[in-house]
Amino acid sequence: MTRVPTSAMPPSVRVFGPPRLISAAGEVELGRRRERNVLGMLVAAHGRPVSADRLVVEVWGEEAPRQALASLQVAVSRLRRILEPERSPRAPATVLRSSAAGYSIALPLMSVDVWEFEAMVVRAAAGTTPAERREAAEAAIELWRAAPYAGCDAESVVREAERLDELFVTVREVGARALLDLGEPAAAVTALEPLLADHPYRERLWAAHALALYRTARQSDALDSLRVLRERLADDLGIDPTSEVRDLEAAILNQDPSLSAPAAASTPSPEPTPRVGRTPTTGFVGRAAALTTVHALLHDALARSHAEFVVVSGEPGIGKTRFVEQVATLEPDALVVLGRSHPDFAPALWPWLPVLRGLWERSPAAADAEVVEPVLADVPRETDPSQGSALRLFDAVARLLTRSAGDQPLVLVLEDLHWADVTSLRLLAHVAAAELAVPLLVVGTMRTGEVASSEALVTTLADLARAGAARIRLEGLAPDEVTELLTDTLGPHDERLDTVVADVTAGNAFFVLEYARLVQGRPDLVHLPVEELPVPDGVRDVLRQRLARLPDAARGLLATAAVAGRIEPELLAGLTGVTVDRTLDLLDLALASGLLAETAGGYQFAHTLTREALAGDLTAARRLRLHDQVSRELETRYGDAPDVVAEVAHHADLAASLGPEAAARAASALVAAARVAQARQAHDEALELWQRAAARASGADAGVRRVEALTGSAYCMIRLARAPEARTAVIEAVSIARAAGRWDLVADAAAMLNRRGVWAWREPGSSDPAFLETLHEALDHVDDVRRARLLAVLQSEHYFAWNAGVADDLGERALAVARASGDEAVLVEVLLAYVVAHSGPGTSADRLAAVEELRSHALSGEVAAFTEFTYARTLYERGRVEEADAAAARCAAAIARLRHTGVDVPLAWWFLSRARESEDPDLIRSALTRLDELLGGGAVTAAGIDAIYRWRTRDPAAPVDPSLLDSLRRTGAGQRAVVALDLLEAGDPATAVDLLGDPTPPGASDYSVLAERCLRIAVLAGAGVTAGLADAVAAMAPYSGDVVTFGAVDHLGVVDHFLAVGTAALGDRERAERYCAAALEQLDRLGNRPWRRRAEALAAQLRQAATG
Repeated sequence: MTRVPTSAMPPSVRVFGPPRLISAAGEVELGRRRERNVLGMLVAAHGRPVSADRLVVEVWGEEAPRQALASLQVAVSRLRRILEPERSPRAPATVLRSSAAGYSIALPLMSVDVWEFEAMVVRAAAGTTPAERREAAEAAIELWRAAPYAGCDAESVVREAERLDELFVTVREVGARALLDLGEPAAAVTALEPLLADHPYRERLWAAHALALYRTARQSDALDSLRVLRERLADDLGIDPTSEVRDLEAAILNQDPSLSAPAAASTPSPEPTPRVGRTPTTGFVGRAAALTTVHALLHDALARSHAEFVVVSGEPGIGKTRFVEQVATLEPDALVVLGRSHPDFAPALWPWLPVLRGLWERSPAAADAEVVEPVLADVPRETDPSQGSALRLFDAVARLLTRSAGDQPLVLVLEDLHWADVTSLRLLAHVAAAELAVPLLVVGTMRTGEVASSEALVTTLADLARAGAARIRLEGLAPDEVTELLTDTLGPHDERLDTVVADVTAGNAFFVLEYARLVQGRPDLVHLPVEELPVPDGVRDVLRQRLARLPDAARGLLATAAVAGRIEPELLAGLTGVTVDRTLDLLDLALASGLLAETAGGYQFAHTLTREALAGDLTAARRLRLHDQVSRELETRYGDAPDVVAEVAHHADLAASLGPEAAARAASALVAAARVAQARQAHDEALELWQRAAARASGADAGVRRVEALTGSAYCMIRLARAPEARTAVIEAVSIARAAGRWDLVADAAAMLNRRGVWAWREPGSSDPAFLETLHEALDHVDDVRRARLLAVLQSEHYFAWNAGVADDLGERALAVARASGDEAVLVEVLLAYVVAHSGPGTSADRLAAVEELRSHALSGEVAAFTEFTYARTLYERGRVEEADAAAARCAAAIARLRHTGVDVPLAWWFLSRARESEDPDLIRSALTRLDELLGGGAVTAAGIDAIYRWRTRDPAAPVDPSLLDSLRRTGAGQRAVVALDLLEAGDPATAVDLLGDPTPPGASDYSVLAERCLRIAVLAGAGVTAGLADAVAAMAPYSGDVVTFGAVDHLGVVDHFLAVGTAALGDRERAERYCAAALEQLDRLGNRPWRRRAEALAAQLRQAATG
């Protein structure tokens, strides 16, 4: 290279003569053939990208050596250093750019001499006045300092030089004709004569020369000029001149007056030779019908101001992403937001996070900040551990979409739903069900063939279908569309290639493009040896052939990136040991080869299939070690950044089999990822991470790690209403902690069992003696706070085990320790457990005192709502009906503000029970509608309640469904007794008695026992079964005066009514009358009309029997 110093100036390119580059570093004449040809091809492309494969074939030949791509990259790097000497190595090149389509020169027109020359030629030909044409032509001629592209022998550059030669002749002719039109024929003769010898058959040139001679009064010379032309045409080519030349000759012979004066418009200037090449296209073909469908949906969303949903499916590579890119352009005024699922693992809310961050920044809302901001924070935190927090987040997202689309029409694209995490899918279904009244189009994409493997996706698609979502399946391109795509990519080519590619690829758009790139480097695309072209088994075959052309260093770097799942130069440099500058060069080469694509922040694989092909060619052992390296490098670079911890965990988990240290790292990473998922209300994802952490726990502290993971699993299971599984996890965690002597962990794990919420998640009457023994043992080894919690758990355990006396004692001890600790939060926890454990017969007074104490604390959220609901239920049981209704109204107001609480369903049952008591049809209908909405929407409820709901909402006139009875037989004694009474009153005493089953044991005490025993009396008495009836009546006698409820599900009158029924059936009429009179008085106070009517009927029977 020859360097000539020059003053600072913007970079420019000179290719008239030997190619030269001029920049702030000086002027450099390119001495190496490869640099000259690479630069020449890029300049000849006039700013359009030239693929790496095309550059290699033309510069190095069709049989290019394997290292040719590496040499190309070196040449590009050298050219860049000359063009931008002051550019930072890591800064993107702004002059010699890279893209997925190849390399290109990005300079102003005037900075490249041949581009400026061609612009002047075009201006000269298009000039409206002779003066304009002459000025532009002279400027073009002045730029022509030497023959262009000297020293370049690449085929396309040679063709371009020939085209420029033709343009040079054209512009000189244009200039000469402009001189004629300006009345300067002598100057025109001087300009034209040098051209005649080199262009002996160019008739327009000779005609212009003859006219110029004639206007200089040289008629004879003009005729001689035309005679020379005629003879040469006849002797050399065997043709006659055109009619235009013959007419001119006749006019000169006749001295036609029209030849004497200039005529600016008489003869049009010759047009410049068009540029060889093709016009850039969008790269998108076909899909007209599908686009029309989506456009109609978008138009409908805008016109009617409501949300529309569409799911676009298709096989890998079919063109889903390009399709949604086109969709994004359908409405210029719409805001387009995009989220994409992660292909390797499913971090919590991954496709939604960029969407939410972007929209929240544009349209925050103070009312939702407490719900949304903790999820988006740099350190996510779970601020609301209650049952409905996830749904409250979903509501906040729906409101955010409403605000955003209200400000500007919104197109939300969620790509690759088949890879989405469960929480993201649930959020999508929630948005669809919200029926947002704003101009919003939601587009989801997914691969066909992967739906069945995801139960959550199947459910979401069903939810979207119910919301009216359109489904579009993209099939292969039609043959004519394949032709169009090949023409867009290759330009003019052998038509037979269209048939071959359409057949081999079945119209898969990505496959078509990759096949096109495979043959793109061939020197002659118009005459291809089609029969010799490769016939790959699939697109991965084509990708492997294309990857094989890369230098080893580039291919190795891409393979590392494929495993890493992200393409960051610094990260890849750290993983491969290559410098960042060299990494950028290799990535640039892959980009120009069409294997990578540019993003706003850097690079990504052109398609997931490219990444899969690269990773799939690595050995399992190599992948294992790469995953280990990636996890360590990510951790070093990003620490505990919430958007990266799941990625670190994924890679560490896949490398765990390398040894104990790797397994321990995996366990720690999985725990960190689980905590982030929990904070983002993604408990399905958090549970999976906790469970994997438990499986990976190893090393000296494996037991402690496993306890932590099992405890986290239990927490998530409780939040997901999977309490039986949570209990199993807690019991295992407690056992491991005890074996390790970690009593603090025993207490912490056990405390999870009191996070169960409103419903009693456990089947009463069961116990685990070994578990209870461990908890009792732990009491002597923990601090007061943990001891209070342990005592509360033990109280609950004995309550469910029907050890009421022991449970009561433990509850009092728990309260005493909690009060002494001075920790208000612990006292609230203990009081909540105390309230739940005092739901059996005769406990309403103690429960009321505990609830009133709870209400004296500063409660909030679901705890406050639960407390108010329990207050209402307890006041009702104490006969304080008006106060109970007021408390229920306050609870309803609280949950209306919160939405989606664990109290929603119990309170709905409460209002249904109260409506039935009043026998108001409107209230009953409204309450049933609300309960139907909740249970149909998947609200949290307890086992067996669904069966009761189905029973209560069935058609009473229809035959009883045997499957429903079977499901009821598997529920608790209370549920069975409720249905048994209905069967009895419907005239089926045998089935009623059969459904009752065995009674609860004498020591049983839980929320359902009082109802079950009272209903048993009614069923046995009504069915005429006296066996066990006397014992049942005796057991209930101490509770005379109490109100009977079946938890929140049903209000069943009063104990005295059932005692009256039982004693009447046993023949003790006088006692029955006393009980019946008391019942009527109590039912009047309660306002319970259905049960008062039953009591009245019984009283009438007793009177009739007395008068017998």
